[in-house]
Amino acid sequence: MVREIEKNNFLEIVEYRANPPISETQVKEVEEALKVPLTDPIKKFYREADGLYLRWRIDPFLDAEKTKRLQKMSNDYEISIAESENQAFARINLVSLYESVKKCNWVGVEPTFEDQPPTVMFNNHTLKRKEFIDLLRPLDLFSLDSYMAFVFQPGQNEPKVILLSEANSIWDQSRVSNFETYLEFLLATRGVVEAREKHFLSTDIKFKNTLIKGTDYWKKRTPKMFR
Repeated sequence: MVREIEKNNFLEIVEYRANPPISETQVKEVEEALKVPLTDPIKKFYREADGLYLRWRIDPFLDAEKTKRLQKMSNDYEISIAESENQAFARINLVSLYESVKKCNWVGVEPTFEDQPPTVMFNNHTLKRKEFIDLLRPLDLFSLDSYMAFVFQPGQNEPKVILLSEANSIWDQSRVSNFETYLEFLLATRGVVEAREKHFLSTDIKFKNTLIKGTDYWKKRTPKMFR
């Protein structure tokens, strides 16, 4: 992905870094904290890198002709030439699994859901709001206003993945996904920030369901600038 972006004449890498792999000792500590074994896809990924950060953007020095061409070919997402750290066009910020589970470090606004009902219905379970918050762990801190989060439910080794939106104050408009699907999504969209809301956020009741999809599904949803 990084090499592809580097070779694209319209784009540039702002920052890329990958953490060292999670150790087997840390894997055991995480599993002991969760009281369930981690799934193979989760362990496989974090054994390669226990978190990574990638931010890329539209080249701010594109001439008028190239800008016009890019905007014409990329009408599926709003092209932002001038951007800031707080309003990135594309960012992936997968936090360390060890830090996420053991320290639950949100690096910003922690979810409180103060304006939400006192009880939460999630995955056919009724929970007190505080109980639900305690199940959440940060996954991808891609924005100051919205995060992707794990939901580690007791006795279930495959955590759900949801989008927390509007300064982490809303969760119930998110489609419920899993880690494998989210990785496929990132590979397809290259971390375009707007893509999270486009695919995971829905106010339409008929779309309030699970979003468990594989490679073929996400290939068809690759941003047009990469087709």
